[in-house]
Amino acid sequence: MLRDEGISGINAISVMEAIGRGAEKPSEMAVRLGTVQTNLSRLLQQLLDASVLTREIPFGESARSTKKTRYSIQDPALRFWFRVFSPHRTRWHRYTHAQKTKLLNDHASTIFEDCCRQLHPDASRYWEGDLEFDSVRVDGSESGREKAVVSEVKWKRLSDRERAQIENRLRADWRRSALGSRFSEVAFQVLDTTALEQLAE
Repeated sequence: MLRDEGISGINAISVMEAIGRGAEKPSEMAVRLGTVQTNLSRLLQQLLDASVLTREIPFGESARSTKKTRYSIQDPALRFWFRVFSPHRTRWHRYTHAQKTKLLNDHASTIFEDCCRQLHPDASRYWEGDLEFDSVRVDGSESGREKAVVSEVKWKRLSDRERAQIENRLRADWRRSALGSRFSEVAFQVLDTTALEQLAE
């Protein structure tokens, strides 16, 4: 059972509020909560054990050695509360329709990305510096060698032109990434809302 009180007043709610406001890394949470990172370790582990949070590390990195850890709220309803409702509830009535729509679409896009990654159990995000890929996984190829499949996910229906532009950018970003030299074969995939048909099967 999660305890509501923690060190220096830090509790599960304050951690989830911080994550909802964009502090996905333990170092960012510590700054936002006015504490040191080590004070969060036990509470973060409790939230993981309770399946409230999900811990992510970049594709291909070891959980034992990497320091590139991010946390997200696992349940979509809780994520909505802490990402959309709580940070904006006092100002919601002053937002324009466009501002409200953007907040809702930004939230929906995170859920859609999660669902697309779940189509392949070994898929995960990858990030380094200014680069980020929504999904990277390994697949077999006709040559018998491992092939990286790099995906970009968009919460909209893309035109052929938009899809081609995104794929070209993916290729360029991949060449700049550390992963680019690890795989001799790579396939690029752009997923839009037409993937909902596959998710529904």
